[in-house]
Amino acid sequence: MVVTEVPGPPPENIMDPPKPQEILLIDDAKPIEFPKEQVPTEGSATSPQDTSNQEVLQIAEQMPEFPGGQNALMAWLQKNLEYPEEAKEQGIEGRVFVQFNVYSTGVCGNFTVLKSPSPILSNAALKTIKKMPKWTPGMQNGKAVNTVMRLPISYKLQ
Repeated sequence: MVVTEVPGPPPENIMDPPKPQEILLIDDAKPIEFPKEQVPTEGSATSPQDTSNQEVLQIAEQMPEFPGGQNALMAWLQKNLEYPEEAKEQGIEGRVFVQFNVYSTGVCGNFTVLKSPSPILSNAALKTIKKMPKWTPGMQNGKAVNTVMRLPISYKLQ
């Protein structure tokens, strides 16, 4: 795995230095196979117009955004993410890398675990992110587009 820092969004105050953002490039990632009944396949919200058959971009001019931005996403995950008791008992910790689509309607779907230390943590992460609210969709040439997002979710025992 390669971690690269790139300049973040422009500062709100011209005197503030730009904040770096971490981009995770996952070269050796392979989807984890689960029995069908364990993998959520759709987001919690329903779309009035199905755009899932349209092209899904890896990178858009303006990437999708969680309502309220990155800090709001982290706060939402802290509030909604549960550490499975079985994983605690077994001392399992680590990062689960989840990939999903943010459709042009803002609905999230097509969830896939790219890398995980355990199926227990994978299932817990999927259960949580499928409950995410609608995002602001990615934009390309002034139009909302379907975009792939990747999200690392960390589980750490204290």
